[in-house]
Amino acid sequence: MIESFAVRVGEFEGPLELLLELVEERKLHINQVSLAAVADSFLEYLKKLPQAEMNILGNFVVIAATLILIKSISLLPTLPVTDEEANEIGDLEHRLKLYQVIRQVLPLLKESLSGPAIFYRDSRRRVVN
Repeated sequence: MIESFAVRVGEFEGPLELLLELVEERKLHINQVSLAAVADSFLEYLKKLPQAEMNILGNFVVIAATLILIKSISLLPTLPVTDEEANEIGDLEHRLKLYQVIRQVLPLLKESLSGPAIFYRDSRRRVVN
């Protein structure tokens, strides 16, 4: 899983999710992070896997997109954007927030679905052939 992928950039060493969290909480400045080095490290990590998994790739793309967005805004805060670009940025931010919610709920969902399945039948309904 992507959780086992450790990033080493500058003074930071740890999981990619932690890097994103530190940047979002402004405990680590995005300009100190080489996104090219992060991408190179991830590609090396992928080469060591027996088979690339879509969830690993998807997680990386989401986190990398978030880091790129944060770094772009940091480097070019006064860059004028068109309405279409602003909508695309808003859409990306919305999808990233939705992704975070899904990541938080996923363990609970897995746990609730791991037990025996129980189906309820409404006794008021009648099946007529």
